[in-house]
Amino acid sequence: MANLRILGVSIDDEITFSDHVSDICKTASKKVGVLARVRNRIPCKTKLQLYLTAILPHLTYCQIVWHFCKKSDRRKLERIKVRALRIIFNNKTNTYEDLLGRAELSSLYNRWLQDIAILMNKDSNGLAPEHIAELFTTANKGYTLRDADYDVRRYTTVS
Repeated sequence: MANLRILGVSIDDEITFSDHVSDICKTASKKVGVLARVRNRIPCKTKLQLYLTAILPHLTYCQIVWHFCKKSDRRKLERIKVRALRIIFNNKTNTYEDLLGRAELSSLYNRWLQDIAILMNKDSNGLAPEHIAELFTTANKGYTLRDADYDVRRYTTVS
C-alpha cells in the first residue's frame, strides 16, 4: 500500500486518510502527554493557551482535504481533544460538552463543518482562489429552491 504525502497530508490508495489520522493522533498524543506532566505546575489559562497553540493546529491542519475520513478516525481525534480538555481543567467527571463550553470551543467536527461553510461562502461571494472556484459550478435553475446552489458533479468510476 503506497502513500503519497503532499504538504503534510498522507493520501493512501483508497483515500481513507487512516494513515494520516494515525500520524496526527501520535503527534497530538505526545503533546497531550507533555501537557499532562506539567498540569500541576502551570495555571489553567496557560494550559488552555498551550493546547490552542501546540495541539489543536495538528488536529485541524488541512482538515477540509481529509474531512471525509472514517467516522472511527474522527472519534479518535475527538478523544484526544477530550483528554486534553480533561487535563487542562483537571476534571474527570464533566461531559465533553461541558468541557467545550468551559473552554469556549466547539467540537472538532463542528469546526470542520464551519471551515467548509466558510469556504463555500467565499466561493459564492467570489472571494475564493481561482483554483478552488473552478471546482464548483453554480446551479442555474432560474428560480430558488431549498436544495443546493451548486451542481453536483457525477463521476464514473472504474473498479
